[in-house]
Amino acid sequence: MTTLGYRSTTLLTIVLVSVTYCQAQLDQSARKQPGEKARATEASSKLRVDEIISRLSALASEAQTFEPPLRSHIQTQAASLLWDFDRLFARDLFLKAWEAAESADREFEEKQQRSDPNSVIMRYPPEARREVISAAWKKDPVLGEALLAKMIKQVEQVEGDNESSSASSNAQSSRSDLERLNVARQLLRDGDETQAVKFAQDILNRALIPTIRFLSELREKNATAADDLYVSLLARVVTDPTSDANTISLLSSYVFSPFLYFTIGSNGLPSLVQNTGDTRSADVPPRIRSLFLDSAAQVLLRTPSDPAAQRISYMVATRLLPLFEKFNPNLATQIKSRLSEISGIIPPGSLTPELVNKLRKGINNPDYNENVQEILGRAKQLTNASMRNRLYIQAAMLAAEQGDSSAKEILQGVDGDDLRDRVRAYVYMVLARNALRKKDLEAVLEFARCEALSPVERVWIYTQAVDLFNTKLLGKVTTLMMELVAVARRIDSTDPDRARALTAITLQLMRYKPQLAKPYLIESLIAVDKANNFDSENGLLEIRLETPVGDWVTCYDASNFRLKKLFRELAKEDFFQAINMSENLKSKEARSAATIAIGEIILTSKNVPSP
Repeated sequence: MTTLGYRSTTLLTIVLVSVTYCQAQLDQSARKQPGEKARATEASSKLRVDEIISRLSALASEAQTFEPPLRSHIQTQAASLLWDFDRLFARDLFLKAWEAAESADREFEEKQQRSDPNSVIMRYPPEARREVISAAWKKDPVLGEALLAKMIKQVEQVEGDNESSSASSNAQSSRSDLERLNVARQLLRDGDETQAVKFAQDILNRALIPTIRFLSELREKNATAADDLYVSLLARVVTDPTSDANTISLLSSYVFSPFLYFTIGSNGLPSLVQNTGDTRSADVPPRIRSLFLDSAAQVLLRTPSDPAAQRISYMVATRLLPLFEKFNPNLATQIKSRLSEISGIIPPGSLTPELVNKLRKGINNPDYNENVQEILGRAKQLTNASMRNRLYIQAAMLAAEQGDSSAKEILQGVDGDDLRDRVRAYVYMVLARNALRKKDLEAVLEFARCEALSPVERVWIYTQAVDLFNTKLLGKVTTLMMELVAVARRIDSTDPDRARALTAITLQLMRYKPQLAKPYLIESLIAVDKANNFDSENGLLEIRLETPVGDWVTCYDASNFRLKKLFRELAKEDFFQAINMSENLKSKEARSAATIAIGEIILTSKNVPSP
């Protein structure tokens, strides 16, 4: 037997003995008299806390042997959890995590330099360091600020004089500002909206792409807080004489096209930046929409003396005109008059229908149905199969994004069975996502049972559908979940998607049918052990479509696929079973994630005894 094998066997024996002993103590506590129950409950809680603190401390030490990215991640999480129990140890752990993060980011940088040495942004994304900074700042702002300053200095040394102009819409954002917003976004992803806003507060008074993106991401978690910050930004923009049409265009994104940012260059040509996220119009209150349109009109109706500024104003006004026409006809009349006044600066014939369509990309304008029909009309007139396919795919995508089931019929115009099938799968996922948003259970289940989709895609739809069942339909959950298990088992045993799918199924069973969950819990953990390159914290389902006429990528929130989420749920129900199951995982990454997940439940509970 190898040393590692002996150690694993010994650990398992210790765990089983510990679990048996601790469970026996709890059984004895249950037989206490009523007057002793409070002390027994406190004792059992302290037992859990002491146990998980011991395991997290051991994990933090063991992590020193891990590769830098995993070492940094595990030590950062352990330090956060242990901070209130041993501050000196946790602070030292943050510093060790920082050293590992520096190594991890440096390795990533070197890989990017080898693959694309001209890409400054891709060459140096300090993601590991941002995670350490955000976690440290929540516990000790002075430490977090010191690490942020250190990172900015390192980044500036690497980039030298090659400051990326594409990272921001203008030169007003410094590297320090951008990194502060990036760390704030990390805090937001960690679920701490208040701390995220506090960290980014000084930068949220400027209309920059990173700022608007942060506000849109904040809105997905706390709409009231995001709207209040946006209104403050609008008020500042209107009173700022340097605000221009591009400022208004960026601000429009928050309301009408989140995560899609549109500006006009000095040459009058449009530039578009799209980040990952839902680009549909935000469901903002009418008051917010009206405030934006009023503010936009005030800026767009100004008379800039610079011809380039006039061209920019003309193009942005053309882009936003359908919104004024739909929501404020009085202002639309004024905007039209302004466009007529400055139309002479636009070369005759340059504002083609194609350019207008590009100018209005991402805006949900009232002519949507006509746009789809226009695309289909042009497609039917073409004899070139490739060009015709491009238009049919474009129309199907556009219809699907709007939740229009006619996308299914539009697909029939695509030539080639293989191409049509691949596009169909992508379009059906978009339609399924829209059906979920509308809570149309019948339509959702129709897509979940569709053989045109891959098993993991169907599992994602099925597990989302379970949350739509009302109390009267819960009796049908068992039948639905059994359908789902059969689909998941069709995935290859070494494919990480099988483990992720079974994890999501088990999680939903624990929530809705806990009496049925145990065998599937074991099956899901066996799948984790068999999977190649399993990422226990991957909470996204990425769908790609590559075709001769263009490529598309969409990421779906698949948090139920995360092993950590499963262990959090298990720890709530049975702490000792969760410990036992975590110790039996073969992958050190999976074991670490499971231990952290258990720690998050036990050490962040309101009933944790004071250290």
